[in-house]
Amino acid sequence: MYSNPNIERKPLSEINVTPLVDVALTLLIMFIITAPLLQSRIDVNLPTASRSIKDPVKSIIISLTRDKNIYIGKKPIFISNIGKEVADKASEYREYRVLIEGDREVDYGFVIEVMDEIKQAGIEEVGLVIQEKKK
Repeated sequence: MYSNPNIERKPLSEINVTPLVDVALTLLIMFIITAPLLQSRIDVNLPTASRSIKDPVKSIIISLTRDKNIYIGKKPIFISNIGKEVADKASEYREYRVLIEGDREVDYGFVIEVMDEIKQAGIEEVGLVIQEKKK
């Protein structure tokens, strides 16, 4: 096909948005896939109750796994150090609440040991995390 030199051609100034949409959707899919992997808690099987409390105060979460491992956030700690670690973490906040997130399979006596160590460090209010029952 030959071009006619007498026809004036205008430059094509439209932007093709198809590649932009492809990249945006690819990034969105990658974010959706990786977001659940970025959780900052230890996976424990929480017991259920009919009501749970939503609290805006900063919480220091202590996780107890079924094999009696203790974590503050994702940091593993020994039971002998838990009082000092929680007191150090509590000193970072003006208002805080200490919550124990214990696996439903964890021994009740072990939970009491952990609570006792925390109370010996001078922290009186310690709560337990539950999962709300589905209706």
